[in-house]
Amino acid sequence: MPLLGNAIASAYAIASNWLRLRSARERWLILLTCSTVLIWMLWAGVFSPLGAWRDGMEREAAQWERRLQWIETKPRTQTQSRLRPGVLTASIGNCGLKLLRVNQEGTAILVTLQDQSFACVLEWLFTIEREHGIAVEQLRLQAGSRPGSVSGTLRFSE
Repeated sequence: MPLLGNAIASAYAIASNWLRLRSARERWLILLTCSTVLIWMLWAGVFSPLGAWRDGMEREAAQWERRLQWIETKPRTQTQSRLRPGVLTASIGNCGLKLLRVNQEGTAILVTLQDQSFACVLEWLFTIEREHGIAVEQLRLQAGSRPGSVSGTLRFSE
């Protein structure tokens, strides 16, 4: 470590001797040049890269904003729809509900029930609305052949 200190001290002595030999006007020019070089090094090494990084982040944020706006405004397609026959049949639950027929008509789905427990039908309707956001649009039920049972059709659409 003392070797490095000696090297710095001797470099400082050489530079100060060299600077003392210059005229006052040359010393001002050297000081102005060194200041200009130092300011340029700060700008080129610190401020310019920071500005470029900030501009890149602003561009990326604008791209994400455009993507989000596109997702929010694009029309929903059938593949994105939550309403699919598989969702309805998979959500029947544990009460032993049996769907007689499931037909898709355009964007709507018709479900036919026969002699099913009314309590199970209501539980199923509440469950698919709560878990999948699918609500029944039209409901036509009549009393079934057994007490507490119903038969009929349900129409689901988005």
